[in-house]
Amino acid sequence: MSTVRELKGQIHRLNEIGGIMTAMKNLAFMELRKLERHLEAQQILVERIRYCAGLCLSHFPAAGLEGRPPHRLCLILGSERGFCGDFNQQLILKGQAMLPSDAACGLVTLGHRLNQRDLGGHEVLDQLAGASASEEVEPVLIALVHRLGRLEQLRGPFELTVLFHHPEAGEVRLGEVLPPFADLEPDPPAGSPPLLGLGLPELMLGIGEQFLMAELQRVLYCSLMAENQQRVVHLQGAIQKLEQHVESLNRRSNHLRQEAIIEEIEIILMNQAELLDP
Repeated sequence: MSTVRELKGQIHRLNEIGGIMTAMKNLAFMELRKLERHLEAQQILVERIRYCAGLCLSHFPAAGLEGRPPHRLCLILGSERGFCGDFNQQLILKGQAMLPSDAACGLVTLGHRLNQRDLGGHEVLDQLAGASASEEVEPVLIALVHRLGRLEQLRGPFELTVLFHHPEAGEVRLGEVLPPFADLEPDPPAGSPPLLGLGLPELMLGIGEQFLMAELQRVLYCSLMAENQQRVVHLQGAIQKLEQHVESLNRRSNHLRQEAIIEEIEIILMNQAELLDP
């Protein structure tokens, strides 16, 4: 019977672990619902900024004629917490395949779990903590922009790309953030040019700064949403395996209990037979 008690204790502990994992999965699912709303609003903001930039560039094409900076920087958005499968490993593999191999491309990594990984031959210029919940995205954004500004002071202007998980596409993407609007193809000018209250260089600088903040916040939301999607899937798979293991232990416990009962019955019958034997 001691073996049965040990199995019952093990089953109890596994059920407690299963309850914790279920709670974690439910929290990740709730986080997804919040992030869906935030990401939708952020995408609208980014598109409006791009529309304003496109309007200016269509009437004032010279505003977009800037050379590319000599340095390149890649921001990699990893996970702050675990229980999200191979989320960070996918980033590392895609980074090795998609990023240029020359020394001119430095890295900034975001997320405690990613920061612990070996990223290969690229120089890691800075590492930051990531967001665990949607409420932490804005503080992380402020810290990130501050670090990028410091790197610009130390190294000069740079191209900035972001390697991140896209939640809708279910894949790792490499997006260009700086120079702003490099991929924008303005429509031919229509109507009168917009009346500017600022000088054109000052206006484009301001729009570019707004775009940088909005686009970085958008990709932070994208990454955190994809992380929670993978966390839900990962935890659901772990919960199913744990439940199967608990079911197997229950069957084993029941089998041992039945064997013990049969053994007790056999002993009783043997004793009864001895008493009846003249």
